Amino acid sequence: APVGNEVGTELYGCWTELQLHGYYRKKNNAEYAGELIAIHEDSLFLLMLNNSLHIFPVTEVQKLKLVHYKYNAGNLFWFGAGMFIPNLLGMVAYPDYANSFFVLGIPTIFGAGLGTLITLTSYKIIRYPGIDNQSIQALRKYSRFPQGISNTIDPYSLESKPLWLSHRKF
Repeated sequence: APVGNEVGTELYGCWTELQLHGYYRKKNNAEYAGELIAIHEDSLFLLMLNNSLHIFPVTEVQKLKLVHYKYNAGNLFWFGAGMFIPNLLGMVAYPDYANSFFVLGIPTIFGAGLGTLITLTSYKIIRYPGIDNQSIQALRKYSRFPQGISNTIDPYSLESKPLWLSHRKF
């Protein structure tokens, strides 16, 4: 199981598209997509949009695609807002030079806003099997429960990531 800095700070798992082989593929002939909840030694837990949890044997996973979004846009937004505060204080303290402070502050807000939008839409695709031949167990760090689902949690009571927070591709 991942430890320390291997575990991300996102509260939800990555959006995952899963293709199976063997019995499951013949039974449903479908690909599955949802939030990656956990990967145990023998099972992969996937939560669909309708909050239904599917558990698949790891041995049946043929292909897997993770969409990993980078969620540091909030930090950039607050940095920009923090940089604008001295400009506001300057405008209040020196009203004769308010236009100068305003002109200096606008690029800061614009830059932070643009950076926030770019960061919100940046992501990387992680594939299994990938070119580096990592095991499926190495993908645990992208799940909601990277160290596995505790016995005290009922996995069937979990709810999917709210749509307004989601970057799911439909």
